[in-house]
Amino acid sequence: ESLLALGKLLRRTFSDYRELITVREEMQNLENYLILMSNRYQDTFEWEIQVSDDARECRIPRISVQPLVENSIYHGIKEKETMSEIQIRAEKRTDSEGNEWIQFIVEDNGMGIPPEKLELINEGLEEGTTDNRDGYGIFNVNERIKLYYGEEYGLYYESLEGHWTRAILTIPIRQQEEM
Repeated sequence: ESLLALGKLLRRTFSDYRELITVREEMQNLENYLILMSNRYQDTFEWEIQVSDDARECRIPRISVQPLVENSIYHGIKEKETMSEIQIRAEKRTDSEGNEWIQFIVEDNGMGIPPEKLELINEGLEEGTTDNRDGYGIFNVNERIKLYYGEEYGLYYESLEGHWTRAILTIPIRQQEEM
């Protein structure tokens, strides 16, 4: 199972040079990544991926969601001694003016983030700075989204220390075909 997942993940990563892929393709890559990580951590977590039908064929920058899931595993549930869960949701949203976007939510029931650190992470995401102890993955995702689509889009975190963490990524649907 791991070898098959690794083969699919590597094939998609190295043979496809498109900058934008569908949400469906991103979730397929994520599923393979999760299989590998679940086997690596001896099935200490379960996951569920939910994508609304109207979001599946929307295009997003590749490898936008996987770093968020990676953070859930490494910073949220790896150290937890009980079975953990990761929920990944993607929904297409529309406001009253007709603007459309996709909202990704990656939520775990892991260790949570202390309030002071959560504030620093969100400030860093807003300002475009990083502390290398927090890793570069989420900051790179955030900066790519802001660069492609504008400052009003990107990533922020919510958390309750000791209980859960939620990463919320917002990507507009407009302009995606132009990139």
